[in-house]
Parts: sequence; C-alpha cells; structure tokens
Amino acid sequence: MMLVLDYRNRVARFGVVARCSSSPIKWMKASPPVGSFRPLARAFEAFGLARRHPKNIVVCLPDRAAGAEHVSWSTVRLAVTTANALAFAWRVPVAEVRLGGAKHDAALTKSACRAVSRARLGQWARPFYDGEPNITKSNKPLI
Repeated sequence: MMLVLDYRNRVARFGVVARCSSSPIKWMKASPPVGSFRPLARAFEAFGLARRHPKNIVVCLPDRAAGAEHVSWSTVRLAVTTANALAFAWRVPVAEVRLGGAKHDAALTKSACRAVSRARLGQWARPFYDGEPNITKSNKPLI
C-alpha cells in the first residue's frame, strides 16, 4: 500500500493505492484547506493506517511549468515535512513527484509508482519552490 499526499491546486488530498500495477487511488479530500491535521487524521482512520502502515509515501507537489496553480511556500514546506515525518516514524521510503494541476489520477499513480520504485529508506522528499518568496516588507528605520 502506498500513501499519496497531493498538495496541488491549493487543496490537500490524501489517498492510498493498494498495488501500483492495477489499483486506482482511493481519495479523501481535506475539507479545510491545507494546514489542518484533522483531515489527515480522518484519512488515517478511513484508510486503516493506524493499524497498518503503508510501504511507501509519495508527496505530489505542483509543477507550474506543467500548468499547476501557484501554492505558497508554506504549503510546500508543510507537505514535504508531513511526508518526511511520516516516513521517518513508519520507517518507509518517501518520494516526491511534480505534476501539473490538470493531470489525472492515472498519471499521478504512474508517476508515484515510478518515484517509489527509485526511493530508498533514509532518503527525504525535497521541496520544490517556484516564484518569488513572499516575505514581510522591511520596516522603516527608527532613526
């Protein structure tokens, strides 16, 4: 079983794939947008992940060059940190995939299966940032 964390298009989706060769992704969409751990906890319960851990984790990040919407750097950090933390806790490999927003689940499954076939235990998913950072504006000098 593979856990998929999809953070494209400003909505978090959590899914599982039973087998790469033939299984479609079973999805659970996060009702509050990205940033809440409650939807992830509900996904764990719905998919039975508290009793049986996945063998792999894949985090899907947006690829703006392929038509995905821009998501904040904080969202990217949250996605990668969550995937890496779960992989560390469960001692399973983790991989990252970049896809455009309009890619179908079949393309995501194929890319995810390809990525986890190359993933090794102890490797970490890496964030991919695009665009300019949105850092707070500097304050005027006091003097």
